Amino acid sequence: MSRTRSPSLPAPNPEPLEVLPPALPDEVLDRVATRLRELHRSATLAFSLEVGKVLVEEIYGGDLAAWQDRGPRDSSFRKLAEREDLNGLGKSALHRAVQVYALVTRLGQPEWKHLGLAHVRAVLPLAEKDQAKLLEQAEAGRWTTRQLEAQAALHKPPPDGRGRPPLPSIVKSIHAMARLVEGEEGDPFADLDALETLTEVEAQRLLGQVSAVRRRCEEVELRLGARARA
Repeated sequence: MSRTRSPSLPAPNPEPLEVLPPALPDEVLDRVATRLRELHRSATLAFSLEVGKVLVEEIYGGDLAAWQDRGPRDSSFRKLAEREDLNGLGKSALHRAVQVYALVTRLGQPEWKHLGLAHVRAVLPLAEKDQAKLLEQAEAGRWTTRQLEAQAALHKPPPDGRGRPPLPSIVKSIHAMARLVEGEEGDPFADLDALETLTEVEAQRLLGQVSAVRRRCEEVELRLGARARA
């Protein structure tokens, strides 16, 4: 007795894969790295704008729309961010610099007298219209960074219920330390020679603090290693 075959269902159409352009030649990335190293490292808006400008010109062909499309997923951007000869500029710092450059460029390169890098960073998560409005108000009212951050928090879109749960404090702390080490706000270890000026008592106290931090970091490293191998 033959069995009737059920009609086969058509295979679902696969979603189109995003095709990113290949990474730029090494000599181009060498040129970008040289331009970044020649910039005077500082935690200022001017420095962030210079870094962002270099990246947009060299990696995205001067096209901010290309940055909006590919962002840090771009092969050349990722390859550049992996280099160790950028004076401490890590992936987060490079990404943030392009975000800042794109925002300021879109606003017409305003000449602010009372706003700095921290002000601009405070509005990056907001919608474009809210970014422009709050920065204009902050400049006119000479807001501090904390004042602007408080206002920006009121304009953040509400969660849709599908987002990730809040990060544990330990994860936030590690992220904060990573941003510090990456030098997103300026190289925190640029003046190591200043340690030679400490008194013996000051050096002992600071050594104790560093040792305590190292021990806690080792504990975290062991736990993360066990979790990563689970």
